[in-house]
Amino acid sequence: MGRSPKFLEVGERFGRLVVVATAGQEEDTGKTLAHLRCDCGSVLFRTCSAMRRGNTKSCGCLASEHGHRIGLIYARKKREED
Repeated sequence: MGRSPKFLEVGERFGRLVVVATAGQEEDTGKTLAHLRCDCGSVLFRTCSAMRRGNTKSCGCLASEHGHRIGLIYARKKREED
């Protein structure tokens, strides 16, 4: 089994992120960067290797929404206890 390709395909989707283009390399590590657009509209750059490993699924909006939902659940439980 060979190594995975260094570059990601334009249009490839990872969670909420879509690859727009390859954006060069990180200066310190030399890893290839991907230019990504999130479903919420944000633009970000991450390494292709991090994307292939599944480390990044959104620009942060997913965690923010998840945290908001958890907060609402906690608040609802707290009101029920009072």
